[in-house]
Amino acid sequence: ISSWLDKDGRMLVNICNRHALRKVLKIDYKDEKNFPYYYPTYWEFKKMVEKNGLKIVKSFGGGKFKHIPILSLAIFYILEKVSA
Repeated sequence: ISSWLDKDGRMLVNICNRHALRKVLKIDYKDEKNFPYYYPTYWEFKKMVEKNGLKIVKSFGGGKFKHIPILSLAIFYILEKVSA
């Protein structure tokens, strides 16, 4: 996806965050092997983004906890291609 963007190009990504906080706190989290979907934590997503030549410019949540993304039901990220 990084290759699709122009230099300093940006994109919006939406990731469901239904189990990320439970995973971090190890509270009633279903193992990925037994659950059909994988919800990365913020830190897992950030690591993957950086590995692929992008950086997170901004993140914000949706729902009641929109100002605290890790608690919200979805996290929206604005990603930017890192200039080489």
